[in-house]
Amino acid sequence: MNEPKLVRLEYLDIAKGIGIILVVLYHVSKEDRLLCYFLATFFMPMFFIISGMCYNEAHYPTFLTFLKKKIKRLLIPLIVFSAINIALSYVFHLEFYTIKFLVKGFPGAQWFVFCLFCVELTYYWIERLISDKVYKAFAILVSLAVAGLLQSNDISIPYKLYV
Repeated sequence: MNEPKLVRLEYLDIAKGIGIILVVLYHVSKEDRLLCYFLATFFMPMFFIISGMCYNEAHYPTFLTFLKKKIKRLLIPLIVFSAINIALSYVFHLEFYTIKFLVKGFPGAQWFVFCLFCVELTYYWIERLISDKVYKAFAILVSLAVAGLLQSNDISIPYKLYV
């Protein structure tokens, strides 16, 4: 199959760089609760939005093609790195990560990868099933509102899927 040519969009690279800086700023400013809260409201959604902006329907003629590519690029590395984290935790007797931990989520910041996988699956179906841009935007906004309500009410969902 002939793959479409990939084009780098400089403004998206710049946005990703800014997002990385915001993540670092968030993690080093834990003492300033207001700043942390402010940063947390948009830096993670920003990465999801950028990911959506990179979505190209031409790369995925079928759901199976899409699913295989996402499993290969997201889930397999996630599982491998989670297994490494857990193994190192046991080897060095660091009680950070256990097998029981995987029931609630992945180790460390790796939750982001699984959440991104689920959001991309959801967006794939929104893109395929809703043709009108207004309804599509509405479906995305409703998804964001539900996620925000769950998080703001401290309703915990396994694997942080509310983010």
